[in-house]
Order: sequence, then C-alpha cells, then structure tokens
Amino acid sequence: MKVSYTIEQDTNSSYLVTFPDIPEAVTVLYSLYSKDNVLIDCIETAFEMYADNNRQFLANYNLNNSYDVIKIPRRLKKAIKKHNLVARQNN
Repeated sequence: MKVSYTIEQDTNSSYLVTFPDIPEAVTVLYSLYSKDNVLIDCIETAFEMYADNNRQFLANYNLNNSYDVIKIPRRLKKAIKKHNLVARQNN
C-alpha cells in the first residue's frame, strides 16, 4: 500500500508535507534526512484519528504521477485493512 504526498519548501528552510487523500495528515520537516520516518508517523497519527471516529481510512488513495509516494509498513497496512473492514460493517 502506498500513499501520495506533496512536499513544499517553506520560507524558513523547512518543508511542508501534505497528503492529498488524508487532509488530517500534515507535518513539517526540518531535514529531508529522516523524511520517511516522519511521514509514517504522521500517517499513523491520522489513522488513529480515523479509528477513534470509526471512519474508513485511505478508501480512495491517489497514485498519479504528479505526487511522490511512500510505502506503508506491513504492520500499519494490516491495521488499516482490519479497521476499514470493521468500519464498513458498522456503517
């Protein structure tokens, strides 16, 4: 499972990262060195918000060529699939 994101350099030498399909996931990077870890942490935090509200997560994620993508770790992918199944049954 992959998730699209955008990264824009800010005026104070930081980077703003947003996820087109996850509006709740926004983070700031001060270095691109540990980018993947920060992005996964941001996605996990957003997933917790969706889970707390019993909403499906990443139901339609956009993988077109205009965005960068990050691969979701297997443990998070399993948690998302399990949560989405339960959320679908409850709605």
